[in-house]
Amino acid sequence: MKALKRIKWGAGVELEICGYNIERALNVLSGSGVEFLETEKTGVKNARVQFKSRYRKQVKKYLKEHKFEIVSERLLGFSWIANFFKFRWGILLGAVISVVLFIFMNTFLLGFSIDGVSAELEREIVEVLGRNGISVLKPIESVETDEVEKIILENFESVSLVSAVKKGNSILISVKEKISSDEFDGLNNLTPLLATQNGIITDICLIQGTLLVKVGDVVRVGDPLVAPYTYDASGKQIPVIPKAEIVADVWITGESEHSEVETRVERTGEVVKFRESSFLGRTIFSNAGEIPFESYEIVEKTSYLTDFIFPIKYREIFYFETKCDIIEMTFKEVEEKKLEEAKQKAYMQVADLSKIKSEDYSISENEGKWVVVYTITLSKDIAV
Repeated sequence: MKALKRIKWGAGVELEICGYNIERALNVLSGSGVEFLETEKTGVKNARVQFKSRYRKQVKKYLKEHKFEIVSERLLGFSWIANFFKFRWGILLGAVISVVLFIFMNTFLLGFSIDGVSAELEREIVEVLGRNGISVLKPIESVETDEVEKIILENFESVSLVSAVKKGNSILISVKEKISSDEFDGLNNLTPLLATQNGIITDICLIQGTLLVKVGDVVRVGDPLVAPYTYDASGKQIPVIPKAEIVADVWITGESEHSEVETRVERTGEVVKFRESSFLGRTIFSNAGEIPFESYEIVEKTSYLTDFIFPIKYREIFYFETKCDIIEMTFKEVEEKKLEEAKQKAYMQVADLSKIKSEDYSISENEGKWVVVYTITLSKDIAV
């Protein structure tokens, strides 16, 4: 059997066939004009053959008539591609549509995003831009953001500042309206933006107003951060609502104390009880007697024996005997316990543990009284 070069890019068919006298059958087919591209004997009665797809019906008919079994059939090159999309036309159509949409969406303006204005003014701005030749489906490359800003400023007296940028297939427009004289009157009572916690400023994002602090400044609770005014191009002071995101490293602390000598008062378990009944503030019964303890705690329980308009009040008085013990314990014996107590008190004040940047603690002593302070440093927005 003569082996030819395997087909790679042309349109062809590969058959796995089974039967006797395969060489004779292939010679007959070759003599009848069939152009084989590759043939390979894979067993005593098995072979693999490749030929151009235009001979497919002729070869399969001959093999069937001469009792050869076609074990498998595989399309090659362009034949496989054509057959694949023949039954999967939806995939091909989807691919074509995706390519068209990709080209379309990267070529034309698809919309506007306008911030800082009401919905009504936003619609008016889009209409004015459309009348000036800047509208949806216009080639995005032909739109100049400077021209967008100029059109808005010239057509809307209420607008004091415009910023336009291209992002993808949209134009993002940020608009700031002028403040009327009536609004100025209300803004005169504005107060600065104040710090909510002690800390060191690490990041500032000013939205509006005048900054009174900078990165690295140490601030305390109540310190002013942003003043409620700004300046126009002529240097005139304009009142505004102060807005900013100011992040600082703040400190959260928890404390635990220990005295090496403590007086501890405890109940001994001994108790005496007296009863007393009264009506309209006058005692009508009492078994009160002498209290046999030198030191004690008093607990009272009051109830009413009836629900009438003039109820009888019933009172029980308990006298619990107590004793005082002097407890001596060195700080070393409770150091780990006190440290954990201080740590937990600090952690209870932290809402988001992921914001913690570092942790530390200090221990101080004065005349036998020890104080453990556990400090957590975390990143937090301190502007209100």
